[in-house]
Amino acid sequence: MLYSYFIRKNASTSINDKIKSKFLTVASVAVSNVEQLYITCFESPSNFFAQFEKLSSEKLEEMQNGINNHYLNASKSSFKPKIGTIVCAKYSMDNLFYRARIENVVDDNCKVIFIDYGNKETVSFSNIHPLDSKFMIHPPFGIECGLHTYPPATPVEKLQGLMLENSVQAKMIKEENKKWLIALTEDFTGNVAILELLRQHEAVVPRSIHGAGLRGFQEHMTPKENTSFNNNEVHKSRNNFQYPNKFNAGKPQK
Repeated sequence: MLYSYFIRKNASTSINDKIKSKFLTVASVAVSNVEQLYITCFESPSNFFAQFEKLSSEKLEEMQNGINNHYLNASKSSFKPKIGTIVCAKYSMDNLFYRARIENVVDDNCKVIFIDYGNKETVSFSNIHPLDSKFMIHPPFGIECGLHTYPPATPVEKLQGLMLENSVQAKMIKEENKKWLIALTEDFTGNVAILELLRQHEAVVPRSIHGAGLRGFQEHMTPKENTSFNNNEVHKSRNNFQYPNKFNAGKPQK
C-alpha cells in the first residue's frame, strides 16, 4: 500500500516540482503469502505491530541516521499536517526523529504512529516536519496486524507474553484499513505455543457473550484480562533502546 505525504516547499521550488510533490509516495513493500514477522508492540489479538524480518536492519539504521542528521537541528516547525500524511516526528522519550503517519489532529497536536516500529504518541505541530523525499525510498519496515480469527475467551495477557518480542510465521490473509489480518502457520516452531493457547480456549466461551464477538468479550473481561500494551512500560531491546525491536537501529524508546 502507498502512503501519501508532503515535502517542504520554498521559494526556489519550481512549479513542476510542486506538482510532482503532491504525488510522491512512500515506497511499498511486496507482501508475500507467508511472512516471517517480529512482534514489537501488542495491544490485543486484533491489534499489534510487527516488523518484516526480510527487510534489512542495516538499511533501517542507515535511514535513521540520515533522518536525525537532517532534522536534529531543525528549527521549530509551523507545518500543519493532515490525517494520513507521512511525516518526520520527534519521539519524546529520546528526542530523536522517526517516520510517522498522522492518525488524528486535535488543536495543535497530532496523534501519530511511527511506521517503522509501531509506537504511538501525541506530538505537537512544532515537532513535526514534512518528510524529505530522500527518506521515502524505503517502505515501512513494519505493519499493523491482527489475528484473522481467535476465540473470544483468549487470555490477552498470556497471548501477549507469547507474541511480544518474538518471531512468528504468518499467512497474510488480507489488508483492511491499513491493517493486515493474519493466520499463524502450523509448521513453524515459534507458533506452537501460541496456537496451543488459542486451541485451549476455543470452547471456553461464557454463555452470556457466546457469538457476541470481540466486543462482547471485552465487555465481560475482568480488569486483569482487559489489559493492553502500556506505552509507558519499559522494555529493553537488544540494541539498548528501551522498546522491543528486532532491528539494530534507532528505535523509539519506551
